[in-house]
Order: sequence, then structure tokens, then C-alpha cells
Amino acid sequence: MMVQPHDSLEIRVRRLHSGVLLLAMVAVLVLAPSIGVRAWPTVALLAAGAVLTRTPISMTAVLACDLVLALSLWWLFGPVSGANFIPYVVVSLGPLLLPSVRARMLLVAAFLTIAAEAGLHVLSGRMTLPFFHPPDPIPDGEFFAGLAIQAILLVAVGALMVHIADSLHAGREALAADLERQHELHRLKDSFLATASHQLRTPLTALRGFSQLLLERDLPDSERTEYLGLVVSQTEEMHTLVEDLITFNRIEAGEFSVRLESVHPASVVETTVRGMGPTAVDVAIDVDTDIVMQADPLRLTQMIRNLVDNALRYGEAPVAVVGSRDGEWFRCVVSDAGPGLNGQDAARAFDPYVRLVANATMSEPGLGLGLTVVRELAIRHGGTVRYLGPAAGFELRIPLTEPSSVAPQLPNSVVSG
Repeated sequence: MMVQPHDSLEIRVRRLHSGVLLLAMVAVLVLAPSIGVRAWPTVALLAAGAVLTRTPISMTAVLACDLVLALSLWWLFGPVSGANFIPYVVVSLGPLLLPSVRARMLLVAAFLTIAAEAGLHVLSGRMTLPFFHPPDPIPDGEFFAGLAIQAILLVAVGALMVHIADSLHAGREALAADLERQHELHRLKDSFLATASHQLRTPLTALRGFSQLLLERDLPDSERTEYLGLVVSQTEEMHTLVEDLITFNRIEAGEFSVRLESVHPASVVETTVRGMGPTAVDVAIDVDTDIVMQADPLRLTQMIRNLVDNALRYGEAPVAVVGSRDGEWFRCVVSDAGPGLNGQDAARAFDPYVRLVANATMSEPGLGLGLTVVRELAIRHGGTVRYLGPAAGFELRIPLTEPSSVAPQLPNSVVSG
């Protein structure tokens, strides 16, 4: 399994942590003659902490052990031991390794060690505690002033570390989401490559086969005409696939723009649909012939063709294209009598490389870019495209004038029914 950056950081922290405790243990052993009887419980505590750090226990448990170690060393040696700085180390490291909520809990635990020190100081003045640090009495004023300074430092360090914990947590979530998107994109592209190779091979194979028949055999005129029609149909199929792919790649690269000019959408729709060959011969067309709009005729053709092609492939007859004026918009609806898309599929219909058919059989041609290209081209015209629901089909809305003068009123890819 791949080691994540967070895991790598934890490994380094564990190693550094155990190394520091082992170094402290060696120092205590060297100074044992002068430390006296307290040296041995100290060595035991440091050794236990070092061993626990290298075991599979959670970092939450390791940091809790550090707080216990801080209090234990204070019990044995008092404030002069420097053990009171362990909570600062713990609070500094904790946010790097814990979610923000646990980092806050860690900060509270560090404050509890300060409260415990105050309680032990008061208790030691009233009774003898076993193994408690030598009673070199520190004036109460100085002691509590020192604790106050500790608390102030802990607040400052802790607040900063909790903020860092929040930022790191948000960053990790964003990174995880980005990685998930990248994995999904790679998966879709792998699927796309498999689909593209299949979809391009099919028309090429047909073109080669029909071309050989036309060259090698003396065919009757009717049969020759039929084969030529199939050649044209397969050529158109391959042209559509390649044009969608080139358009999408140019859009992705930020190298795409539309060239607006005055066009009659009724003429564009009629020419586009009738040019799609025998499969579109029964498509009903009803577009207001009085409409004139500003659009890129090539891209308007591409949008209409993709919507009609989508209805022919995945819908059921009859397929209809209805275009009308809606205020300052040209509204074009492409519908069919098919069952339509469910909510989940409708939400994904405009995503790139998504084919809402079984990829295992690839029974329908296409690269999964047709509706994506329609959406992107509509946006660049200042318009929108959305799925209206079963039988209602897809609605394309393009402003009649310059895109900057009319803002889109409906979001893309919205399912309203």
C-alpha cells in the first residue's frame, strides 16, 4: 500500500520521539550515582515511553503517555527537571498527527498537567508523598507565577497548533478529494481509450470492407448506391467522433473560441438533421423560420447534431426538434419517446467520457463526449443546456444577441422533472 504523506510524517515523529526518550534514559543512567534512588523509576518511565512509541498503538495513546510522563517526572524531580516542557512538545506535535478535535482534547489534557502540578504543590505542603521530589520549598507566589507563565505559553502555543491542525485537516481533505477526482479521471480516460479504439475501428473496418467491394466487384447500380450510402454514413460517424474529440481537447487546453455571425437557426437545424443520413430521415423538425441570432454556425450545427444523435441512439421514435423564440433567447428542444434518464444518470449525462450504456458490450457507438461538448459550446455562446426529463428531452437555450448582453437564466445540466 502506498504510504501517504501523513503516514510518513508519523513514522518520522515516532522515530524522533523514541530517540529522544532513549537519549534521556542514557543520561539518567550516567547520572544515576548523583540522582540516587529516583533514577531507576525514571529509567523505567523513559524506557516504557520509548518502547510504546515503536509499537502499533495510536498516536493519541503515545501523546497521552507523554503527558503522564511529564507529570511523573515532575513528581520525582519537581519543576527543575524540565519535564514541564513536555506538554509543549506534545501540543506542538499533536496537531500534525491528530484530527483537529483530538488536538483540542490534547490541549485540554496539557492544561490538566498544570492543574495537577498546582494540586500536588499544595498537597505536598500538608503531607509526605512517596517518591515526591525533594521538598526544596518554593514560595507559593513564585510557584504559582511560574504556573501562570506556563499556562500563558501553553495557550499561545496551543492556539497556534490547533489552528495548524484545522488547516492541515482541511488541506488533507482537499488533497484526498483531489486525489479521488484524479483517480476517477484516470479511470474515465482509460475507459475512454478502450471505447475510442473500438468506436474508431468499427467505421474504419466498414469503410475498408465497402471500399473493397466497390473496387473489386461489378455491382448493380442499386447495390452500389446502397454501399456508397453506407460509406457516407460511416464516414459521417467517424467525422462526428473525431470532431467531438478535437473540440473537447481544445476546450480543455483553453484554446477554443466561437466566431459569432448572423444565422437562421431553422436553416441550420434543417441542414444538420437532413445531413445525418437515413437514420434521421424521420426526425420531425419545427423551427420558427423568422428567427435570426448571433451564433457560430459550425458550433450550432455540432450542438444540434449531437443532441439529435443522442436521441436517435438512446431514445425511441418519434424524435422531434422544436425551435422557438423565448424572449431574447432561441429555445431548441430535442425530444424522443424513450424512457429517459433516471436522476443519477441525468446528473452524470454531461460529464466527459460518461457513456450511459454497458461498456462491456459497447453496443452503441460514441466516446461519451457528445453532451459534454454541447454543454461547453452552449456556455461559450452564453447559453445553457439541460435535461427536462423523460419524453421532454434536452433543452438548448442560446441568446439571440451577443452573449455578454444576456445572462443565462437557467443552470446547465439541471433536471427539472
